[in-house]
Amino acid sequence: MSNESILTYDSKIKKFFHDNKESLNLFYPGISLQRIENDFQIFCEGNLSRKEEHIDNFLIQLNDGKPLEYITGKAFFYESEFFVNNSVLIPRSETEILVETVVKELKESDKDFMSIVDVGTGSGAILLSICRALDNKPSLVACGIDISECALKVAKRNEYLLKYSLPKHHTISWSLGDRLVDTATDSVDCIVSNPPYIKFHQDKVKVHRQVDSYEPHVALYLDDDSYEEWFDNFFKQVHDCLKNDGLFMMEGHEDHLEDQVEVLKKLNFKEIELIKDYTDRKRFIKARK
Repeated sequence: MSNESILTYDSKIKKFFHDNKESLNLFYPGISLQRIENDFQIFCEGNLSRKEEHIDNFLIQLNDGKPLEYITGKAFFYESEFFVNNSVLIPRSETEILVETVVKELKESDKDFMSIVDVGTGSGAILLSICRALDNKPSLVACGIDISECALKVAKRNEYLLKYSLPKHHTISWSLGDRLVDTATDSVDCIVSNPPYIKFHQDKVKVHRQVDSYEPHVALYLDDDSYEEWFDNFFKQVHDCLKNDGLFMMEGHEDHLEDQVEVLKKLNFKEIELIKDYTDRKRFIKARK
């Protein structure tokens, strides 16, 4: 590849960045030129000798405000790289708090055999990260459940991509379904979830327009009128499916977590704890049956 060719696409990126700083910051707050240059390299993986053919396509998608993770098809989460597309949510760094907390709790358990279910698994990032970290357990049976068949295809692809870093003695499966409808009673040691937790009308005003425009609404929103009932049913399923002393951890909306704690109390959950995210907002519920 000639130096002239390198300068051509490199100069296009630099010119685009400086000409569109204001609009880029609306879509990608705090975006840097280096981040764009790095993501263009990822975008061109496998076709490094044909960057000139890809630069315009890359910049058009960037100009439209498409999330960089969807442009490149890759998102980094909890020490691993995951494939993502618009069938799944982009894994957020704050969700790593959920993974870290669950991993710590399960590692400290004296159980050798453990079962875990991830409800609304999406890309599988949460479940696969937990499985990868629990290499000290002789046997872990893990299942990711999602209502979207397209999301499960992404999760299965990520399992395949991470196959060499996942402990061989763990069993991972994927299931199409709505929450825990088909999960056996008193069968699970740990249930985790990052469910849709945004009220479509009441809370949508706080959602970044890029998220609303590109990420799957089925994984983001619930109807306002059925919101409480949806979680009431979900928490009842969690209670029924967990073994005694089983662990439950869920990501949720800061405006509704306090009310959800009261629901868990009525179901006789114990050790209920609200955990904050990196911005000091209440973001997670942790409880035991």
